[in-house]
Amino acid sequence: MIKQKLIFSLKWEKIDIKDENYSPRTGHTVVENNGDFYLFGGADSDTRTNDLFIFSLEKRKWFKLNPRGIQLPTSRSGAQSLSHQASIYIFGGYTRKGGEYFNDIYEYKTIEDEWIDLQAINSPQPRTDHTFNKYLDDFFVYGGRDEMHIFSDIHQYKIFENKWECISNQLYVPSQEDQSQLLEQGLVVSEPKLRFGHSSVIFHNFMYIFGGWDGNVTLSDLTIFDLELKLWLQPYQIKGQIKGRYRHTAISTDTSMFVFGGIDQQQERFNDIQEYVYQTQSWTRVITVGTAPSSRTFHQSIAFQGNFYVFGGFDGMKRNDMYRIYLGGNSPDQNRDQTEALQQFDKNFTLKGQDKQKLEKVQIFTDDYYNSMVVGEWIKLRASGLLFTPRTGHECLIYKKKIYLFGGTDQDDRKNDLYSYDLYTNQWDKLLQQGEIPMPRSGARGVAYKDCLYFFGGYQKKSGEYYNDLFYYDLNRKRWDRNVQVGEYPSERTDHSAVLYEGQLYIFGGYDGKTRFSDLYKCNLRTASFKWKKINGDGTLPLNRFGHTAVIYEHSMFIFGGWNGHDTLDDIYQYSFSSNYWYEIKKVKGTRPKPRYRHTAVVCGGSMIVFGGVDTDQQRFNDVFTYEIDKRRWSVIQTTGNQPQARTFHKSVIYNNIMFVIGGFDGSRLNDLHHIALPQSLYEEDYDQMRRISRPASSASGIMQTPMYQTEEDNKMKDIKYLQKQVLLLRRQVGELSSLLKAEQENVDDCKICFSRDIDTLFLECSHRVMCSKCASNQTIKKCPICRVEIQRIVKTFNV
Repeated sequence: MIKQKLIFSLKWEKIDIKDENYSPRTGHTVVENNGDFYLFGGADSDTRTNDLFIFSLEKRKWFKLNPRGIQLPTSRSGAQSLSHQASIYIFGGYTRKGGEYFNDIYEYKTIEDEWIDLQAINSPQPRTDHTFNKYLDDFFVYGGRDEMHIFSDIHQYKIFENKWECISNQLYVPSQEDQSQLLEQGLVVSEPKLRFGHSSVIFHNFMYIFGGWDGNVTLSDLTIFDLELKLWLQPYQIKGQIKGRYRHTAISTDTSMFVFGGIDQQQERFNDIQEYVYQTQSWTRVITVGTAPSSRTFHQSIAFQGNFYVFGGFDGMKRNDMYRIYLGGNSPDQNRDQTEALQQFDKNFTLKGQDKQKLEKVQIFTDDYYNSMVVGEWIKLRASGLLFTPRTGHECLIYKKKIYLFGGTDQDDRKNDLYSYDLYTNQWDKLLQQGEIPMPRSGARGVAYKDCLYFFGGYQKKSGEYYNDLFYYDLNRKRWDRNVQVGEYPSERTDHSAVLYEGQLYIFGGYDGKTRFSDLYKCNLRTASFKWKKINGDGTLPLNRFGHTAVIYEHSMFIFGGWNGHDTLDDIYQYSFSSNYWYEIKKVKGTRPKPRYRHTAVVCGGSMIVFGGVDTDQQRFNDVFTYEIDKRRWSVIQTTGNQPQARTFHKSVIYNNIMFVIGGFDGSRLNDLHHIALPQSLYEEDYDQMRRISRPASSASGIMQTPMYQTEEDNKMKDIKYLQKQVLLLRRQVGELSSLLKAEQENVDDCKICFSRDIDTLFLECSHRVMCSKCASNQTIKKCPICRVEIQRIVKTFNV
């Protein structure tokens, strides 16, 4: 028995927009993709538009985009849009009454900042005021109108085939037994009326359609379409009432559909929120407080991180305002009620005998949550979704607010599965894998670049079957491909390091079961050839090793620790990409970590953060050390909270200043997840710069497009760009050498014994300054290390 739901007042918040805003309008479309909001088209006070804006929640600013494309969408109002992977899709719309109606489908690639006319086949009739939803990897259009007709058809767009299919004539005909079973659940088989200006949301495999206008009256009915069974249903005993309306908006949560605004046939506009609870089949008006939006219609809404957002619309005037209300704040009793309701709902809908996943209420995260985390406090996360098995030797990459986990070794075998963890929904998902899937392996290493995850090497068995293949997984196509090895490529290995610098993958070190390496290779990911090259750097090369870490800071790679076959290491080497030179950093300040390998390292601000690992005596660690790169200083980060067990063979990634630790080995294999806020000193970049860095222009596959012909002007531009690149390289080298010189000068006053404290003593009678007072207090030191003259007395000195 489901308890009656407690009603709490929810608070509206008006979001103050900084700087320029989009023009007031109606009939626009808004979607969320990767934490950003995208607004397209609509009708402002002057005309229909096809402009595109992006909104940063962090900055509370709209930015107008200027996307590329051979053919941009025509200016329009009444289009509908949805978000899928790293792209935004729009369908339909119209120019004006008596004007042109559209049935085209466009894709906007958010990474490439480019529009593509997909030119799909078998398109539905042109229309506006329809709905456009996504279920799995397919899109569905329902209803709408053109100048002469109102529709109730439903069309399915198959993205991988770029083809539309009308499924209105493919409906399932239920048996008498099916109809009796449906009746017991309060449902009858009933096709919907013609309509436009309605809303639709997806919940599980059902599309819920509410309201609209049938040409005579505004509607208040609710119709359900089973997307798997292709069956129209209607609840016949809905509790509660809601006024008929059209051109409203609706969003879905784990338990309910929420409807906001709209207008009825008497031209009364609304600003209420009505909740339809799926399990109880009941309508309830949501009580709200705060600064509510004005009564309006022809606006847009999205759901994001528990909030219901409202954008623009018409309240007697066209608007460009923005509001939100948080719908995710429930009491513990409500959470239990919702879980029970979901379980009951899943139990009821069993027409095809399918077991539906039980949804568990877990915490979701927001930018406010991450920004308010206490520095140094460990938190163990309880995530929802399909969790990976406990394992070691997996690889984790972070890309666009998701962590991707590949391979490793669980209690049964080596793995080649692929999972994703959403940093905001706090949910694990197992990803679909197609194409040339890598062999199961442990110890692979990888990088994320332009919507692709690249993985190199690893091993299947200690006695053999080590790999030197390079695979990449295209996040857009959900497909694996294997790169053909071209050029000087690395030999088979595992426990190497992999970093990304300026579009190139760098592989250092590793182990093949017999030999430990200290070689360095790079593979150009920016071109279609993926050509490898061995790098023969100058300077002091690191010892052969595996199980080390490598991080990028500015224009250098820093190697720390590892195992050389005899001992675990605690040394640091710097490789300069600008000068192709290796430096061993011998003189460092502070408390150096114990030697270790199979630890992890990330960069936060100007520091390298090291966590965990194991030493020669098999002592595992769970300490956190920070190495300030410019100051060459180690220190321990004092932590609190639910600290991870001491472990090795785990993975760590960083998002802003939040470090995530995933799985590993503490005596048993683990599949836990912790995060911790780290101290940071790096200043915040301009938002435009951040977008340019994180979203370079490229194709979806990560391969740069080469022009088919080049003019003399092109060649001149190439020469100019080459010279500019050389000047930039020289500047980097000068800056790097200046930094190294400065670091050496700063080390002049370091104690020549411990290299961690300043010199604060003077030896007499030779007058040499050599040691700190702690080292000078060693009774075994009788002579000055510089001149070998016997020490008569030691005087403590002080800096002024």
